[in-house]
Order: sequence, then structure tokens, then C-alpha cells
Amino acid sequence: MFGVLRRSHHAVGVVPSAHPVAAPVLSTTITPHGRPEELFAVAPLTAGRGWAAGAMTLGAWLEDGPDRGDAGRVSASGALGVLLDDVVGQAVLSCMPDDRWTVTTELSLNFPLPLPTAGRVLAESKVVHADAAGGTADGRAVHEDGTVVATATVWGQAVPGVPALGGPATGGEDRRRAGLLGALGAREVDGGGLTVEPSPWLDNAQGVTHGGILACLAEMCGRRAASAVPGGRVPWRTSSVHVVYLRPAMGPLTVVPEPVHVGRSLASIRVRVIAASAKPVANASVLLRSSASAEPAGAGLA
Repeated sequence: MFGVLRRSHHAVGVVPSAHPVAAPVLSTTITPHGRPEELFAVAPLTAGRGWAAGAMTLGAWLEDGPDRGDAGRVSASGALGVLLDDVVGQAVLSCMPDDRWTVTTELSLNFPLPLPTAGRVLAESKVVHADAAGGTADGRAVHEDGTVVATATVWGQAVPGVPALGGPATGGEDRRRAGLLGALGAREVDGGGLTVEPSPWLDNAQGVTHGGILACLAEMCGRRAASAVPGGRVPWRTSSVHVVYLRPAMGPLTVVPEPVHVGRSLASIRVRVIAASAKPVANASVLLRSSASAEPAGAGLA
């Protein structure tokens, strides 16, 4: 794991002035262990100025895929979304004044290898730049066997006020027994899409759907859409997800895929997450590679 940076007393990303000024009181707020964290078996975070760390327990509930037999089921790498959104976003939050919160505006996830369904994943992050408007941070998730299973970049926007932070949630293990799709309260629709009913299990401290859950839904939808293309290979393995968050996600959601390209070994899927108002709340790009293909990289691009 890369070394987490502990920053000096100077504000991150700001060159010290020759004329001393009153420094803001930096945030000591840590993203709480809410229901999304409990749902995805994410442990409470640890953090300091400009860095954060966390962990997630894996399990068979991560197996996911279209109803096409065991060959169509793979581990859902997108399930790391809550852990990485929390850990990487926390590195930015810890550089904010203590009267500010941050919201994720962009989340980029890369998955170099499939996610195992046993053991634990450890994640850590470091801030790249932060100022009064927000900032960006990088992080990665490493399986306990030392394998890097994901890297992440978050852009966070500072907003005034800190939401009320409740006590730690419990009960996630019972909900995970229904599998990933059931735990999320999601239903499959034709073409690889999903519908999701509102649930407090999906809401972050601000009372809106957690950004990591939206990333997970986009990843699940992308895989289903690639498999739904006539003649498409099964299974597909997700290699990256990039999500842009447009507005707070509340109420029932519809996750709509649009295949851009589905070739022999590579698939590109656009995904929109739409609220009941018909307004998009997030746009995502999902890139997948065929687990069944032994062709060299780029062979499926034609």
C-alpha cells in the first residue's frame, strides 16, 4: 500500500503567505458509519488531515449478474463504491474548515483485477489538492493478500453546513443475505436496466442516495447491458466506472443503459440514473472486458 501523506500545518494546496493570516479551523468530522456503510460491510473510517483509511469485509453476496446461469455471475467490483467514495472523499473533507461538508461531483474507479468474494479489502487515500471550493484526492483498495483491486479519484465540492451525524448503523448482515440486488432493493428490467425503490439503507448523512451506491448501480447496469446485446459474451468484467453527479438523488430511481460499443473483447456502456421527475441525477461511463476472451488488448475495438 502506498504511504499516506500527513500534511503540515499549512493549508493543503496553498502557498504560505509572507503575511500571517488567521488559519481556518480544519474539519475533524469523519464520514459516519451510516446505513450504506453497514449495508456494504464497510468498517468505520480513520482519518487525519489530508488522508483517510478504511476496510470492507467481502462475501458471497458480492456475486452478481444477469439471470443466465452461473456463467453470467461475477463479483460486482462496483460494490467497492461506498468504501472508496467514503475513504477518498474523506481526504478532501479533512482539509475543509469545520463548518463545511463536501459532496462528490466526480468519482472515477478503475479495477485492474476482479474483486474476490472472500477476505477483506483495505483502502487508503491522500489529498492531491484542496482549497476553499473543495478538492481532489486519490486512493486505492488492496485485498488482504496484497493484490490491488481498485484505484479511485474523487472530486469533492465544499458546501456550507455539516449534516446531523447519527450513531452507527446495524443490521446490514441480515439485508446482505438477499444478495447484492436484493440488498439494494433493485429490480432488473429489459436491456440491462434497473429500477430502485427509495430506502434509508441507500441514503448518506445528507438524506440522499450515497454516491458510491450510484456508482455500484451504474456498474451493475453496465454489465447487464453488455450481456443483453445479442451474441454478447458472458461474463463481462468491469475495468472502469466514471460517474458525474448532477444533482441530489432522491426517491425512486431508474438506471438506464445505452450501449456505445460491444465488441469481441471490449464493451463501452453509457448509463444514466434518472429520478422520478425524469431529471438525470448522474451520468456514468462503464468500460468492460470479456472475461471469456483470451484475445490481446485492442482486439475487440474494430
